[in-house]
Amino acid sequence: MMNIFVAHTPFHVFMAETLVKNHQEIAKYNNVLLLEFNPPFKHVNYNLWSEVHLLEHVGRHTYGHQRFLMSERNIESVKKIIDGEGHPYLFFSDIASPMTNRLFFDAYLRQKVTFCLISDGLGLYAMPKVTKILFIRGMVKYLNGVLHCGVAYRPYSGSVFGVDRKEIKYIYALNVRLLDCELSKKKELLIDSIEKKSFDKSKCILLDSTGWVLYKKNDWNIIRETTVNFIKSLGVHECYFKNHPFGRREEEVYYEKQGFNIIDSNKCAEQIITEEGFGTVVSYQSSALINLKSMYQNNIRCISLISKTWNSWSDYNENKPEKVIDLFNKVNVEIVIIP
Repeated sequence: MMNIFVAHTPFHVFMAETLVKNHQEIAKYNNVLLLEFNPPFKHVNYNLWSEVHLLEHVGRHTYGHQRFLMSERNIESVKKIIDGEGHPYLFFSDIASPMTNRLFFDAYLRQKVTFCLISDGLGLYAMPKVTKILFIRGMVKYLNGVLHCGVAYRPYSGSVFGVDRKEIKYIYALNVRLLDCELSKKKELLIDSIEKKSFDKSKCILLDSTGWVLYKKNDWNIIRETTVNFIKSLGVHECYFKNHPFGRREEEVYYEKQGFNIIDSNKCAEQIITEEGFGTVVSYQSSALINLKSMYQNNIRCISLISKTWNSWSDYNENKPEKVIDLFNKVNVEIVIIP
């Protein structure tokens, strides 16, 4: 029996390794990690894995003949790995990303593997649906794939992440009770192996998000200034800043000038905070807030700064502020309304 995990973010690696460490029904089999990263991700615990393979980095976009060729080579690599392996389990985060969409809808793989989802963070809990605009975009991607002008992509309806698909056997997540899906699919992600460090609440970290995409420049400048003033009002002794993986250098320069220590690491925020013992975490709508509260409850303080001018959410074109606020309330993330 084999389990195959596909990861294209540091958080996916963190979740995959947590699963392998804590779930005996997974750990007892051969576990294979497939990494789709550029640049390569170095923070892998190779002792956990029977094999680690590097996939070609297709990325977040489907367009281009080169991406078509890379995705097809990746598919062939996966087929070689599962050849003769019975009926392995294939774990990934969603069915929207180009490479995972290609894997999920591949006719051959559908006959050979059992699909499972691992948490991709806040989006999974918020349950965005495929809108008409997204479906049309999916059709355009599909046509590009047919013409070999992009990754072979299959449009679909329902949940963006695919939680409602009958082909998904299990969904592993922290606080899985919060997911709106069939009870039989829900699998609580166990965290017994994560070292329970002492969290110092006088040590604060600000986790950035790509908020500058959602706001006008002047509004975002006001939000940054408000954020600094709020953190200084907490009376913490140490302030750190961790940029979003798709963040800008501009934010690092700004917060460094405000006296913040800059964390330069491509580990996921959850791993950094666990290792360094940050007891106070401030962000906006970061997935890390719900993940950390789910893992450590009252041992850690998590604060979400939510702007009154927030009028958009993620890349899914579905406005979900009320849902996100409700989720934060359910796990006791503190909510502070800012201008």
